[in-house]
Amino acid sequence: MLTTLNFNLRSGEGKRVIYAVLYDGQKQEKISLGEKVYRDLWDGKKQMCRINKDLSESAINDLIRINQKINDVKTCFSQKLFVQLQGESVNMVFELKEKIENMANEKNLVAGGKYKATLFMKKGFEHYKKICDMKDSSAKTYADKVKVFTDYIMESGRDGMGHITEKGIIKFRDYLLQKGKTHKNINETVSTIIRVVNGVRQESEFTKYSVPELRVKRLKEKVRKQEDMLRTPLTDEEVKKLSEVKGLKPQEKEYRDLFIFQSMVGCRVSDLWRFFDETAHKIEKGKENSYVVYDTRKEGITGYCIQSPQIEKVMNDGFKYIKVEDSKKFRDGYNQALKKAAKMAGLDRVIKWKDPDGNDRKDALHKVLTCHFARHTFATNMLLMGYEPQEVCKMTAHADDKMVNHIYGHISDYATIKKLDEATERIKGQKSPDNDINKVHEYKDVLAFYGCPWKEYKDMKDPEELLRLIVRKYETELEKEGLNHTILKAIYNGEYKDMEERNRMEKILTTINEINGHK
Repeated sequence: MLTTLNFNLRSGEGKRVIYAVLYDGQKQEKISLGEKVYRDLWDGKKQMCRINKDLSESAINDLIRINQKINDVKTCFSQKLFVQLQGESVNMVFELKEKIENMANEKNLVAGGKYKATLFMKKGFEHYKKICDMKDSSAKTYADKVKVFTDYIMESGRDGMGHITEKGIIKFRDYLLQKGKTHKNINETVSTIIRVVNGVRQESEFTKYSVPELRVKRLKEKVRKQEDMLRTPLTDEEVKKLSEVKGLKPQEKEYRDLFIFQSMVGCRVSDLWRFFDETAHKIEKGKENSYVVYDTRKEGITGYCIQSPQIEKVMNDGFKYIKVEDSKKFRDGYNQALKKAAKMAGLDRVIKWKDPDGNDRKDALHKVLTCHFARHTFATNMLLMGYEPQEVCKMTAHADDKMVNHIYGHISDYATIKKLDEATERIKGQKSPDNDINKVHEYKDVLAFYGCPWKEYKDMKDPEELLRLIVRKYETELEKEGLNHTILKAIYNGEYKDMEERNRMEKILTTINEINGHK
């Protein structure tokens, strides 16, 4: 039996509600049109409102609008019925209710004689999604940018269609500039709005708004140099602080632990999952190490990771609360948890960087930290350990060492200072033969001054050995001269690295030598 559609008034006097009656041969459904009309102005046979020339102009226009609404519902019903007759399943009640609800929104669009720009954008975006068959990930990105525009409209205090013109879009663009948004971000947001508007403005549902085709010139985007991009390794102390943060939720803790793991293996985020899927990597044995060997997604280059016991344990244990996969949702959660953990760890080191427009920026580390910092931390640490750039690029799966040399090889201040400290230690450890001979004579003079038997030190040729003998035998005398027990212990154990302490010790021994010379 065919589905039928009729329109009736509810019983009673005065203005009554018009409702549609949908009958499918077994049951009927009553759907309110959200409109009312006096009984004497309703033609039950034609199921339309009667137009009386004695009525006021506004009343006549209202009745014409209601009749148009009834006709629109009838048209929708006929279209869906045709589809149903072709053998496709159609929820007629749902379709008519949605149509009537949309028409109710049309009524709300009119404000002071003008259509509302916010509702136009809302309807336009929903329609644009359908005609483009948009994926959920893309729809989320579009929705975020449309919301920025509608929020701006509401903030302006005038929800009119003047916003959806070239002049209106330029004002919106200027607003984003004042907010400090980058040219790239502004171009992406404005382009999304224009794409949606131009995509639906000539569709039958939207022609009545008379929206002009939008063409707004893009802002010139400054090309940021590779070396100016935000690439900052964490220091050993910062990694330690991050690893010791307490009070994180289980999932946040796992994200933090994943960052520590990534800083040990140096892979891209898109390749993390390969370490936890036995079919996506292999273990190769070398002479000294075992290696995790995997093919990268980005460039299809093979990466090699030295498998330490710690790395092996994480690979075997995996993660309970997070899935290590490359998706926007995963990255967003990863970066959000990292920033929270870094803030709790007190990672406030000021980072200088340039935004995509080339502007100088300064931010605390915890505000800009992302999962990609782990990769830079790994590469920097490998260079500091002594691996050559071409060797590090094998570990990080780069096609050549250009990236490692010019980007990852940016040994930061802390790393430079660390290397200079190591150089100082090395230089201090290098002994001049002439200097050694002088020290041997000086220290033997000190021992003679204190009355040490000649046979105990006559064959000693190492100044450090003589110095320890002085400390062992004459600790009390040296303490009287101003060297405390801690310093003497450090001297005896060969741990006197502090230059100030060493100079103090040398000064006292020089004084003793001078006394000895005048004795």
